Amino acid sequence: MMQKMMKKSLIAVVILSMLFIVTDFAYCRQEDYNGKKVLFVNSYHRGYFWSDGEQAGVEEVLADTGAELKIIYMDTKNNASESFKRKAGLKVKKIIEEFEPDVVIA
Repeated sequence: MMQKMMKKSLIAVVILSMLFIVTDFAYCRQEDYNGKKVLFVNSYHRGYFWSDGEQAGVEEVLADTGAELKIIYMDTKNNASESFKRKAGLKVKKIIEEFEPDVVIA
């Protein structure tokens, strides 16, 4: 029971964080984004309804702002093994180090 409550609380925090990030982006001026790099880390895969909606929101807010948006799919919904998740995490870490984003949305 406690684990279920903690999971729901975590989901609520993630949702509120995403809303804050998207809202914060929406109130910035377009020139605030010019030349900025944004990395969107999608834990799942293309076609997964929930994360596709989040990604679409970020794409909409950043459209025509001059920001460079890079998207990575971890595909952990289809590959739930710990070894796959570890490799996916290391892949994201490498991309962060190489891309050097101003913002990471995960």
